Amino acid sequence: GFNIPEMLPFPDTVTRYNTFIYTPKVEKDTISFIIPFEIGRSQYRESDIAAFIDSMKQPDFKPLAFIVTAYSSIDGNPEKNMQIRGERISSIVSAIAAYSHNSAPISTRSKDSWDLFYTDIVATDWQFLKTKSHEEVLAYISKGDNLKKMDGLLSKHRFAEVKIVVEYDITSVRQEQAYTLYKFHKALNEYNEDLGLAIQKYIMQQVLSGRYSKTVVDKMTVPDKPQYAGMQVNKMWLKYTVNNMETDERFLKEMRRLNTLSPDNFYVRRNLVYARLKLETIDNEFYVTDMQKEIDAQLISVLPKYAIDPLNLELQIKSLQNLNKTFKVANEDEFVNAAFERIKDIIEIDDYDWKGALNLAAIFVGMGDYDYPLSVMSKMINLPNVSEDFVFVFISMCTHTDYMFHTQAFVDALKRASEMNKARLCELVDTGKLSFQMFENSEVKKAYCPVCNQ
Repeated sequence: GFNIPEMLPFPDTVTRYNTFIYTPKVEKDTISFIIPFEIGRSQYRESDIAAFIDSMKQPDFKPLAFIVTAYSSIDGNPEKNMQIRGERISSIVSAIAAYSHNSAPISTRSKDSWDLFYTDIVATDWQFLKTKSHEEVLAYISKGDNLKKMDGLLSKHRFAEVKIVVEYDITSVRQEQAYTLYKFHKALNEYNEDLGLAIQKYIMQQVLSGRYSKTVVDKMTVPDKPQYAGMQVNKMWLKYTVNNMETDERFLKEMRRLNTLSPDNFYVRRNLVYARLKLETIDNEFYVTDMQKEIDAQLISVLPKYAIDPLNLELQIKSLQNLNKTFKVANEDEFVNAAFERIKDIIEIDDYDWKGALNLAAIFVGMGDYDYPLSVMSKMINLPNVSEDFVFVFISMCTHTDYMFHTQAFVDALKRASEMNKARLCELVDTGKLSFQMFENSEVKKAYCPVCNQ
């Protein structure tokens, strides 16, 4: 049958990142977060440990160990500070017990914040204290309303840092899916684009194979930054593919937006041309020229030729079909010839590729051109494996010319047709689909008459 290479949206899965194949595997990870405390207060509030509770909602994991370090600001009585830190630690330890339902060991440390203090005063009004001793600093703080003035800085040093060493559980597909999504977002947060794309490609494969749920597509959060435009294309592509959605105005609009965001991304540019060819009408010659320029630029880009050829083919076919319907050109012969030449370049056919020749015939016959496909097919009539359709399409195409009846290829085609499906051949003549002009060629007579008893 006739099938022209199908024009489809194209995801970013074949770039330089291809060497990076991702597979989810169980690994240890450390999650850390800060719980702030108010001056002199040792009990946490729900809001203080929101981050901690959130971390507990991450993909299924088993906490292996907790390390809690409590800090107090340098102001205040050292013994009192020590006591407050101790209380802060025990309040967090009980929170861990309440929220993690686990018996992992908890190690605790208590620290003063002198190092933090000396680091944080750099480039502030209090930088001069950097050279002072602990005693001198504390004397300065206790003077007048200095403590009040410095509280913004000091309050940053009243906190506990909780580190959880965890091991993820990915024994079920549901757990693996949640974990892989978590790793994807983590990679993007850490600006690791290569890893991010590798994980995204893994997620795409799993969704396409039906192993992961379609719902994971919308859960992929991709930052709206130029370097992630390719991943945005992938997300869009996956959404449309798994839901069997037709390319629509929304798709086109998003590609235009991404193209503005990242003008050098060839995946975006390729899909923008694709969506335009799919949805727009060619209404002037400049449209074709501009589009051709863009396609030619893509042919020498990072993209593989097979991703661009269908677009190029579509542009030629669409422009030839719409010529004189929706637009006119300055020089018609030149325009048509250029389009035909491009089509011949795109569909490279060797002497044995009869299926390719049949595709080519479909395109050219659709545009009322028989000579070129016939010249290609003539050489293939005697290939041992050509199909019956090929032979009969060839014969019926010959009837659109006044010279093919006189060629050896036509005679050979009749012979093959009679071997393949005698009834179908005789019916062609009986119904007048083959004209009697062909009998002017005596070879045709010899080949045909004995078969159909004419």
